[in-house]
Amino acid sequence: MANYPDTPIHDDKAEFPKEVLKGLQEFKERHKYGHETWEERAAGMTELLKVLNHAYKANVTARYIDTRQNHSFMSYYRPEANEIVIQGKLSIITFLHEYGHALDWKNTRGHGGEHFAVLFSVSLFKRIYPRAYAKLTAEGHTLTQGGKSHE
Repeated sequence: MANYPDTPIHDDKAEFPKEVLKGLQEFKERHKYGHETWEERAAGMTELLKVLNHAYKANVTARYIDTRQNHSFMSYYRPEANEIVIQGKLSIITFLHEYGHALDWKNTRGHGGEHFAVLFSVSLFKRIYPRAYAKLTAEGHTLTQGGKSHE
């Protein structure tokens, strides 16, 4: 079983490449959660993936499984294929979390585990989406809105 932190940990002083911050800000402006089709949001995440890969000198791929009625908690990272798989609602926090796993595997062969992925995704999400972050509730290591995974 994965060793998840007890809460959605973050670091307000975490540093990210300017390219990553700019790319996520542009994603936020272009892809409003709930205001576009599933396909448009998946395409936006693919564009964001290109920015992340360039900034982190990585070659992560992504696959999206259209089970949009479900939450995104079943998403995962496949280290043997260097691929993130996003299932269910297209949550940007989940996307960043799985990308965090890819970075962790690239840099430490996965030794940072769930703590690194949660720290990376929540810190970056909070930086770019501060108002949305403030509306979320912690449920274990995840952030939810009304009991449903969000962004």
